Formats: sequence, C-alpha cells, structure tokens
Amino acid sequence: MSRIDLHAHTIHSDGTLTPTALVRLAGEVGLSMLAVTDHDTTSGLEEARDEGRRTGIEVIAGCEVSTRIDAGNVHVLGLGFDPSHAGFQRFLAQVRERRDERNVRMLERLAQVGAPITMEEVRKHAHGRIVARPHIGRALVERGYVRDLREAFTQYLKDGGRAYVEVVAPHPTEAVKAIREAGGAAVLAHPGQIRLTGREAYDAFLRELVAAGLAGMEVWHPSHDSDDRAMFLALATQHGLVPSGGSDFHGETKPHIKLGTGDGTIAMERATWDALGARRRVA
Repeated sequence: MSRIDLHAHTIHSDGTLTPTALVRLAGEVGLSMLAVTDHDTTSGLEEARDEGRRTGIEVIAGCEVSTRIDAGNVHVLGLGFDPSHAGFQRFLAQVRERRDERNVRMLERLAQVGAPITMEEVRKHAHGRIVARPHIGRALVERGYVRDLREAFTQYLKDGGRAYVEVVAPHPTEAVKAIREAGGAAVLAHPGQIRLTGREAYDAFLRELVAAGLAGMEVWHPSHDSDDRAMFLALATQHGLVPSGGSDFHGETKPHIKLGTGDGTIAMERATWDALGARRRVA
C-alpha cells in the first residue's frame, strides 16, 4: 500500500506550516504522495516540490478554488495541473482580487460593530498571497477583542456572523473548465459543506459539473459522517466520478485534523490518484 493525502494547506493560504515543513511532516507520517492545495494560489508549490525532491515525497500540483452557487460556497480542488499555465493563473488572479475586495468589506463590518482592525495588522499573520478569515481572526486576538481564534469566528467571522461578508466568486463550472484547460483533474471538495438539501439537489448539481468535466468528488473528508459518505459514494458511482478524499490539513488552525488521516478516518491510497490522473490525461 502507498498512502497519500490529496488535500492539505500551508501558510500560503490558511495553514500554519511552511511548504517545507508540510512535506517533511508528510514523510514523518508515512505518506508517499502529497497534494499541496492552498486556497486560490500555487505560490507555495515550488518550495514544496523542492523539499519533496530532497525527501522522496511526490508533491502534486494542487489548488482549492473558491467558487459559489446560489446555495452558498463551493470549493473545487485542482490536482495535477500545469502550474505555469497562463490561463489558469489569470483565473486564480481574478478569484484573489474578489477575495481581497471581500476582506476590505469585512474590516469595514468589524469597525461598524466595535472591533476595528487595519489591513496592516491582518497581513502580519498572512505569509503568502492569500488573506483569509483566520488571519483576520488572529488580528482580532492580538488586539484583545477575543481570547482565541475560535471565539473570533463565533463572535464575528463565521458564516452569518456579525462581520461576515459573502464571497463573490465564479461558478464552480468555470473552475472545473479552467483546471481541465491547465491539464488537471477537477475534484469537488467536501460536498457535505455545500448548502444543498437531499440527494436530488446534489444529483442535479453534479450533472452540471460532470458536463463541465468534473473528474472526482471527495467522499472521505473529516466533515462527512457515515451517512454523508454513503450518499456521496453512491452519487460518485452514479455519475462516473472518482471517489476521492483527503485530510484537509491546516495545522494549528485545526489541531484535531492530522495530515494523512484527518479525524482518524481518512486512509487514501495511490490508486485514487492513479484514477484521477487517468481522467486528467483523457481530458
């Protein structure tokens, strides 16, 4: 068996480990392959690949792209694409621009509710191109408005919270097409977190994504319970998708999630990537 993890983050988005440290950890926990899937950026990939070559860990180009439908946020993983593909990088730049606009509006909301912070304070906690809610949360902690990151989300930043601003993002079919054009396999990330109700709603949504070129869907994810996994496995089979999974490791941001095993229930093997890679080549 060859254990892998197809979903992990670094300090280049909302993780807490450098790409080098993440790859080293992958070796320590016995992984042979790792996809570095930072949100809306590939800026940590070169460092991760350099460390992978030194340590014998195969590092796959990855990215978790932020998209949205009427029901809420949807994340699409791109795996195995060409990170130098100009069209894909332009697409990611547009996504980041919308993210930056959202961050400004969230700081405005925080000021309105009595917890003003500056973008300079927030950027101190971001080590790459991406500024995300955890970075805003840490700035709130530093200013003494809240005791910890959990309270920052509970009080201000959670979906629907007092300072929450909805993401303006492309439709997931746009992300799927951009990933395909860059030579990658597109995988629907943690579908259980999408605000769809019932199998029929997921079925209709998946038909649209499959038509755009979706290759796989995360069945095994720490946020999915046994019922979720059964339903998504059945849907993946029905739609001819590769059942995938990953830990969604973030480091200290989610200390209960471990690289390679997630909440202790994730156990992905090389065969999953082989199946996704075959879809990528066919595409």
